[in-house]
Amino acid sequence: MSFVLVDRATKKGRSFVEFNSNLTVQSKMAKLDLTGYHLSFDAEMSSPADMSQFANTFINGDRTLYTNYEDEEYVDNNSANPANPFSFADGALTITAQPIAAGGHSYTSGTIQTFNSFSQNQGYFEESSNQR
Repeated sequence: MSFVLVDRATKKGRSFVEFNSNLTVQSKMAKLDLTGYHLSFDAEMSSPADMSQFANTFINGDRTLYTNYEDEEYVDNNSANPANPFSFADGALTITAQPIAAGGHSYTSGTIQTFNSFSQNQGYFEESSNQR
């Protein structure tokens, strides 16, 4: 299996990642030259202190996405709250949805937003995440 990176201007693609028989990733891209770039935002998300850079609501203060009729309420990071969806272990943040009623919804979960602390519309972005 391989993924193809397509250049929008030329419509030409090139394979940039492929999986070997053990389903491990092998990069086929040359090392990215980041000369001239500088770090503008960093959140390793390895401890609760990293959460200080984020809001737990949407920019308008909403705690759910009403437009898609989801049935979950996004709650704040608060270790004293039994419905707190945020936990840290092994240097990583986990956000867990739970069947706990709140705000007229059947579930609680969490969101992290940077609308009040950071925004950027171009440059090099890197993120690592897993979904279970």
